[in-house]
Amino acid sequence: MSMYTHIARSNRLNNAGGCYPDAMEHATTFTILMIKLNKENKKDRLVMTIITLFLWLTQQWASIKSYKDIPNFTRISGTFNCQPFTFRTFTRGNNSWVEYAHEVKDNQHTYYVWQPIPRYLNCIFQPYFSDLRYNIPLLTDRVKQRLFKLINSHWKTPLVLKAFKPARKNTFYRYISLCARADETLTPIPRKHLVKSVKAHHTSAICYQRFSSDRLRFKIFDAHNRYIGFLFEFIRKENLHSYFKVHLESKTVNLITERLRDTPYENIDPNLKHKGSMSQYKIIKTKGKSDHVAVPAIMLGSRRVPKDKDVTDFFNRIDSYVKQLKPASRASRAQWLAYFNAVSFRIALLFIVLTGVRPTHSISLLSHYFSFTHVTFVKDKGRLRQVILSDYLLREITHYTELKASLHSQLSLHDDLPELWYIYDKSETPTPLSARALRVFMNKHWAGVVPYQLRHYFAQCAHTIISLTPLTAQDIDRLMGHENTGEHLGSDIMFPKNIGVLKAYLNGLDQHIGVKELHYV
Repeated sequence: MSMYTHIARSNRLNNAGGCYPDAMEHATTFTILMIKLNKENKKDRLVMTIITLFLWLTQQWASIKSYKDIPNFTRISGTFNCQPFTFRTFTRGNNSWVEYAHEVKDNQHTYYVWQPIPRYLNCIFQPYFSDLRYNIPLLTDRVKQRLFKLINSHWKTPLVLKAFKPARKNTFYRYISLCARADETLTPIPRKHLVKSVKAHHTSAICYQRFSSDRLRFKIFDAHNRYIGFLFEFIRKENLHSYFKVHLESKTVNLITERLRDTPYENIDPNLKHKGSMSQYKIIKTKGKSDHVAVPAIMLGSRRVPKDKDVTDFFNRIDSYVKQLKPASRASRAQWLAYFNAVSFRIALLFIVLTGVRPTHSISLLSHYFSFTHVTFVKDKGRLRQVILSDYLLREITHYTELKASLHSQLSLHDDLPELWYIYDKSETPTPLSARALRVFMNKHWAGVVPYQLRHYFAQCAHTIISLTPLTAQDIDRLMGHENTGEHLGSDIMFPKNIGVLKAYLNGLDQHIGVKELHYV
C-alpha cells in the first residue's frame, strides 16, 4: 500500500459516519477497572470510583502525569456561579441530579457551564454528592496517590474475562473521543468538546457554526448517554453486571441493573425532549424560598452568520437593482454592459449562497467543467472540488448563458475566458470576477457584510433548518468542501441515494431564502 493510499484510507476511517470503537473490547476493560476499584479499601473505595469514572467520562487521564495533577474537586451550592473543578446537586421537586463544571472556550474567552452527569452514572453520583458537605475537597493527597497508582499500573485480565479481548488501557481512556469522532449526528462544536485526546477530523468546520451553550449541554448529555449505553448493553448481554456493584453509604447500587427511567432529566427540565436544548438554572434564595432562574445561553462559534431576513432582503434589493438596469430595446452598448455586469454579480452571489463555495477561490464555474447538469467541479485550494447545483440555480445559470449568447450576437463581443461568468470593463474587455470586485458590489447593497458571510450562512442553514432534508455531519462537510485526502470524490455512482439527499436539501434552500427566478433576456 502506497503512502497516499494509506493516508486516504485513514482519513476515510476517521471521518464522521465511520466505525465506532469495539464495544466488547471497551466493556471488557471497563469491567477490569471496576474489579480493581472494588478491591480498594472500603473507606476510600466510593470516592475513588466516583472520581475515576468522572475522569474517564471527561477524558482527563491523558493530561494527568502525577498524582498532583488530579484536581481538587469540591461540591458547591447551587446559588453560586459555575466554577472549575466543582460539582453541584440540582433539585427540582422530588428529582435531583448531579452536574459538573464543563469548560467552554470560545473566541479567546473561557466560560463554565453546568453539565449533567449521564443518567447511567447519576444513580451513584447523586447519593454520594447529596451527603457531601460544601467546599470540602473530595480527595486527600493519600487517596490521589492510590488513585494515580491504580490507573497507571499494569492491568491484567482476570481469568473470568479470558474469553473476551480487552481494549488497551490508553485506548479505553479515549473511548468517548473515539465515539464522538465517528458520530455523524454531532455537529462541529459539540464534537470539539467531546473529541479531546483525538484531533477533530475536519478542523475548519467549527468556524462556520453558531451554537448556544444550552444546545451544547443537550448534545453532550445525549452523546454521553448513547456511548455509555453501548458498553452497558454488552455488559448486560454477557452477564457481567455482577462486577458493577457500587457500595454507597446506605445501600449497594448496580450500575448495570439499576432501574432507569427513559428520560429522567425531563423532570428537571420539562421541555428538554421537545426543544433539543437544556436550560441552565441558578438557584436564587429569597426570604427562605428557592427560585430556579434560567441563565441566559452563551452563543458560541461564528459571529459572521447573517439573519435569514437580512439575506432575503439583500437578494430582493439585488433583484430590484438588476430589473432597473434592464435596458429597453434601443439601449446603448454601455447600458447593456452595465446590465450584464449586474447580472454577473447576482449570479456569483447566488452561486455562493446556494453552494457554499469559498468566494476567494471559486467565484465562477469554469466553462469546460460545466455541462448543464447538477454536478460540476470548481478549482478550490489548488484541487478539484465537486459542487452540486440545485434545480433553481441550474435554471438561473441557463438564463445567464442565454443572456451571454444574446449579447455576443447583438454587440459582437468576444469571450475567451475559461470562467462561465465575468464582467466587462470600460474598454469592453471581459474580466474575471475578483473577490475585491464582489466585495465592493455587495457593500453597495449591504453595507458592512462581505460575500464570505454567505458561506457562513450556507453552513448554518445546513446545521439548523430542520424543515429541509436532514443532513449528517459528513454530508455538511462535503457540501462545505471540508475534505481531506481520500475524501474528495465520493462514490456517487455506487451510492446514488447519497447525492439524492444532498440535492433534495439544496432544492429546498432557495425557497427558504426566498430568492426568485429571473429571466434576463
